[in-house]
Amino acid sequence: MQPPHSPRHRHAAWRHGRRFVACAAALFAVSATAPHAPAHPGPQDCRIDSFGQLALDELGAGDYRRIEGGLYPGAVNDCPPDHLDGGKHEGSRVVPRRKDGTPHPSGQIGVAAIGFSFTSSVFDRMAELADGDAALTGALAFANCCQGSADLTELRDPANAYWTDTVPDRLDRAGVDARQVQVVWMLEGVSDRYETFPDHVATTADWYTEVLQILTATFPNLRQCWLTPLHWQGWSFSTPSEEPYYFEQGFAVREVIARQIAGAPELAWDRRRGSVVAPWIAWGPYLWCDGSEPRVDGLAMACADYQDDGSHLSPAGNDKLARRLLHHWKGHPACTPWALADGSGGAGRMAAVNRLGEGTRGRYGQPRLSASALPTVPSAEPYLLRIRHSVRNGYGWLLLGDSLLPGEGVPFAGGYFRIDPIASWQLPLDGLGNGAIDLGEIPDDPALAGVAYYAQFIAIDREGEDGRHALSAPLELRLGD
Repeated sequence: MQPPHSPRHRHAAWRHGRRFVACAAALFAVSATAPHAPAHPGPQDCRIDSFGQLALDELGAGDYRRIEGGLYPGAVNDCPPDHLDGGKHEGSRVVPRRKDGTPHPSGQIGVAAIGFSFTSSVFDRMAELADGDAALTGALAFANCCQGSADLTELRDPANAYWTDTVPDRLDRAGVDARQVQVVWMLEGVSDRYETFPDHVATTADWYTEVLQILTATFPNLRQCWLTPLHWQGWSFSTPSEEPYYFEQGFAVREVIARQIAGAPELAWDRRRGSVVAPWIAWGPYLWCDGSEPRVDGLAMACADYQDDGSHLSPAGNDKLARRLLHHWKGHPACTPWALADGSGGAGRMAAVNRLGEGTRGRYGQPRLSASALPTVPSAEPYLLRIRHSVRNGYGWLLLGDSLLPGEGVPFAGGYFRIDPIASWQLPLDGLGNGAIDLGEIPDDPALAGVAYYAQFIAIDREGEDGRHALSAPLELRLGD
């Protein structure tokens, strides 16, 4: 019998679901990726639906204007272990409290949203989805403390009416006392471009720091604050600045988190080491994507996801991002101690799809491989891997493995082939160079949680820049709760 976490056992666990990721070729299905959605009725112009920028969590060791990517220092997307341990510790201290702030089993766990109208609509939809979700503890009390147009320039002032009027009013409406609020989600940003990149990153990080200090003064039992920059605003005519300005603000979130990780005294959070001036902070769900161009984890925005101003989200857009937020509460190991009901168990690692390095260019550019969604255990929906921007009416090979080749892999087609394959499929492509393969459902098997699979696509491209092949960047598919 294989050890419970050996690659062979894990591989068998997915195989023994209704359909297995490395199933026989009979399960292979090709589906052409649909062309861009037609323009949504309204004043915004959705014909320019991306600008060719990888999301911050896709950049990795790559760079944007000489600044490295990744959500955390070192061009990585995972929270550093020591900081994550701190978040787990803080999460374990989040308990139901009475309105006077004292712990009590019949009390509430206040979870507040801080931000502007974008934050408000996503948070409200998340609360609707959470209502009746048996996986969540019944002690959760969601308080929408958002106010339209209240960006960081207003929130950084403790005397602003946002703090003196709006927040108390929103808490009262939700039936939550400030002393019960222990978790904050803050989707925020700055509307007006006031400096060029990268100068505005440091300034915005300073403003985040001021707001975090106000949060600690406002909510005396606050333990965690999850930060999310604004989503794609490339179709907006109502926000003063345009993309890539809102993409760039993700660097400010990374900067303020990096400062806390480095021990900045103005962001001291650990009560075990003395007085605190800020909550423990980390990334909430990262929601920016390059318009309708899918991220590697499948997130993409359609014109129909927005209202007529091209900025505020439609019900479809709110639902799309709210599901990501709810997944964060239910899947992040620093959230599960307080978010999940008794007996639900804790999370190991969150489901994630990570881009590993670079591919090579073909005639139509670099083939882009992406997943249809986060690989969550279990998932009853068919799980797809999609290829875009490859050879039109051509074909290639999709390879899947449960490990990577040593080092950088094998030199191939001007780049590196990195997958140690356990399965492969020939994949025909449509007239746009797009195609997909259906890997089936992900079964409910605890052995799969935290397991990683790896995928890479090899296009047959006789007119490519690097000979007769072009490579996609390899992907890590990390299964999680």
